[in-house]
Amino acid sequence: MSTLCWPAAPVVVRNSVAYPMLYAYTMETYCAQARFVSGDLEVESNAQHPFQVQRDLARIFDLGLNRVRVSAPLIGGGYGAKSYTKLEPLAAACAWVTGRPVRIVADVEESMYTTRADGARVDVVTAFDNDGVILARDIRIVLDTGAYADNSPRVLRKAVECCFGPYRVPALRAQGSAVFTNTTPASSYRGFGAYHTNAASESNIDQAASLLGLDPLEIRLRNVRRAWRAAHPRDAAGQR
Repeated sequence: MSTLCWPAAPVVVRNSVAYPMLYAYTMETYCAQARFVSGDLEVESNAQHPFQVQRDLARIFDLGLNRVRVSAPLIGGGYGAKSYTKLEPLAAACAWVTGRPVRIVADVEESMYTTRADGARVDVVTAFDNDGVILARDIRIVLDTGAYADNSPRVLRKAVECCFGPYRVPALRAQGSAVFTNTTPASSYRGFGAYHTNAASESNIDQAASLLGLDPLEIRLRNVRRAWRAAHPRDAAGQR
């Protein structure tokens, strides 16, 4: 994107939105139980991705996939927080050392220390013409990923893919970073990256509407992508 877009634009709107590290607070906390039967590993957990857990356990314990059985009969709510592997390797390791079945159940506080949503800072700069039409947009996303990269890289990719919303943006620059910090590792969260950018993007457009004296709906209709306008001709024509 040329830097000449900004000084030449009639209206330039800048805003920043910060998101805290959130916990999904599911009805059932993280739990897992494991045992070895004739050298095969059997695990029950409330994981949202049991096949991912199976692959991780097979790699950790150097077992074939056919020798690892993972079942997730009851999740008790997940909202993304129970994605991927959590307590299952620890329960399996304890079962291997003791030779007995082992169950691990985390309380709410322990679950919060296990994983959480990515914290974030999103900076948005948008250039508009005098009619409220978007000329260019520059978005910078920084995720607080925590001590390990669970699936934050995928969350970041989705945040970048969603950052421009349903609008036509002739010149777009989107930059994203997932930063390691000395905090609880981040994982999925309902909305999976989209919620990190939606509020920042939409509040930026609201500010532009206020500066230009336009109805917030009208400025969105002027910028919405043509595919949406074709599918919703009555709304695009301004009929409520």
